Amino acid sequence: MVDIVLRDTGAVIGVTGFHKIDAAAGEAHWCVVIARGYQREGFAREAWEACAAYAKTHLAWAMGVRVVVVRVPADNHAMRAFLEKKGPSPSRSPTRAGTDANIGRDEAQGRPASPRLFPFQFAPAGDDSSAPGFGAAPVGSGAAGREGAWVTYRCELEV
Repeated sequence: MVDIVLRDTGAVIGVTGFHKIDAAAGEAHWCVVIARGYQREGFAREAWEACAAYAKTHLAWAMGVRVVVVRVPADNHAMRAFLEKKGPSPSRSPTRAGTDANIGRDEAQGRPASPRLFPFQFAPAGDDSSAPGFGAAPVGSGAAGREGAWVTYRCELEV
């Protein structure tokens, strides 16, 4: 897990990474948490792109990971909408907590921003109760936070 920090102040605004890697199943379980005041500003997308790059270049090669899994509470509509987006993200300015130095460098040199390399290809897969959940427990989920409604998403890595 790594902190997501603002470039200009160094303030920690979130965390992202793979909280479980199951080499035998070829799966890495990804999560991202962004502080409320910074949500819907592109930080989760940028975190995903950095983690997807790492999964494709390191986890796939070293551990045989071929699928990224995300399990979220069913009532987390913002995260579900984020995961269900399809196609590459449009060229745009990097976020204030950016992780892709090439985007900022291209724009600084007067070239259009680099297109995003990792399109969203998450697909809902019902709920895999064996997958670890990450995030706030669903309302009415009980003390353990595991009995409520969850949705599992899978993203096949094209390596």
